[in-house]
Amino acid sequence: NVVPVGREVAIQLPGDPTLWSVSIDGSGVQESVADAIDQFPSQGQFDGADAVYQFNFTVVSSEATTITMVPVAGVPTLPWLPSFTLTLNPASSGAP
Repeated sequence: NVVPVGREVAIQLPGDPTLWSVSIDGSGVQESVADAIDQFPSQGQFDGADAVYQFNFTVVSSEATTITMVPVAGVPTLPWLPSFTLTLNPASSGAP
């Protein structure tokens, strides 16, 4: 996925009861707000989830970067839910 530097990237995943651990491999993106996520009610999008969590990132350099989201161990989670990985290959500018 090619994303211009300066753009925002959002990842939405099921939450409640699942909690997520975020890891970023590379320096091409950073979390938009440290330890902050947006939470929305789940209206039937995900079986067994009471909320949808949105994790916000900003593309800050043209370095390829991988974002990995893993359900937190020891916290109740949805049994069908795997980890999630997104690799970004940022473009060199904010121009489309």
